[in-house]
Amino acid sequence: MAAAASFGLMDKAYFVGRGEILSWVNATLQLSLNKVEEAASGAVQCQLLDMVHPGSVPMHKVNFDAKTEYDMIQNYKILQDVFNKLRIGKNIEVNKLVKGRPLDNLEFLQWLKRYCDSVNGGIMNENYNPVERRSKGCKERTHKGPNKSSKSLQANRLSSANSADGGALNSNTDLGTCQKSFF
Repeated sequence: MAAAASFGLMDKAYFVGRGEILSWVNATLQLSLNKVEEAASGAVQCQLLDMVHPGSVPMHKVNFDAKTEYDMIQNYKILQDVFNKLRIGKNIEVNKLVKGRPLDNLEFLQWLKRYCDSVNGGIMNENYNPVERRSKGCKERTHKGPNKSSKSLQANRLSSANSADGGALNSNTDLGTCQKSFF
């Protein structure tokens, strides 16, 4: 898998447009991202790797609600640990990615698409249920995790408790409150 890190800047992967990358991510993970910078938290990248290597990412540790750089960095630490475990020699430029700059996030998603295609030949894992994996991780984190939860997670819990009649989630997902702001 060391060859995965050697996709050069002139590789065809880096000529895949923003729209195509977003369509791929949205179709693959059943999301509705509108901009590549919405993936700056690292949660999307963690889940894409989980899809390609099922069970390799501890999804219960991934924070789909990450808003602060600190929370995002934690997601990238998880991703880097999985890269190391799988012997993927790609350097993740966390400091650039968490800033949410479109070009940095686009390039990393382009690289990740190329990696996913190289592992599975471009064929999606039919048995992988991205919504279930996200909700399972969320439930484990909120019920089994430590009492230290992020402020955005606490705010989502409070707002969902106060609005029992309603704040509708994105129609493509039914993930519960901890991922409400991710979409």
